[in-house]
Amino acid sequence: MKTEDRKRVMVAIPSGDMVNADFMMSLLQMCMVTMGQGDVDVMVDNWKGSILPVSRESLINNALQRGATHVLFVDSDMVFPAETLLRLLSHDELVVACNCVTKRLPATPTARDYDPMDQGGSVVYPPESWSPGDPDLREVWRIGTGVMMLDCSLFEDLPKPWFPIVWDDALQTYRGEDWSFCENLQAKEIPIYIDVPLSYAIKHQGKLDFDMTCVEQPS
Repeated sequence: MKTEDRKRVMVAIPSGDMVNADFMMSLLQMCMVTMGQGDVDVMVDNWKGSILPVSRESLINNALQRGATHVLFVDSDMVFPAETLLRLLSHDELVVACNCVTKRLPATPTARDYDPMDQGGSVVYPPESWSPGDPDLREVWRIGTGVMMLDCSLFEDLPKPWFPIVWDDALQTYRGEDWSFCENLQAKEIPIYIDVPLSYAIKHQGKLDFDMTCVEQPS
């Protein structure tokens, strides 16, 4: 394969000083499976700090400087399948993420659809059933960055700051850096997708492993 045709994926990990053992095993297995394909170069970068906008901006800057074609954000409290990188990359979209759930009970998916009656949007719940042949991708309005694949070309036209934390007067609270990033994407008319079946396989580690089985469907 020609060098210019190869994908160079930076696995970008914002973290504190410590990471979970299950996360590390997921990361190692994913890197081993990906490198075994032979047509994708994998780099790993970690930025330790407590200010997420700084971590995410710095990781993207490092990826661009090192010639990455894609960035895969994975937070250090996530557990994910070994095929995660290859699967998200295969969709060939500018932005595709997993609909990870919050670390509280009842857990809530982080993806949102636009709702003109609610500035926080409407929760994108998992379908009651999914089977092979159903669409893998679903477009959403907002999504967390816990597991998210980004094509680096989108940053050519995306103004900084990419991941600001912003005060929202209407909601009387701060919007997270992931929400603001989605707003920046929307301003450039860049669609955001989630991988529906892969989202079922993601765990968000806290006092227990939070996944789609912890979600209560609305009545």
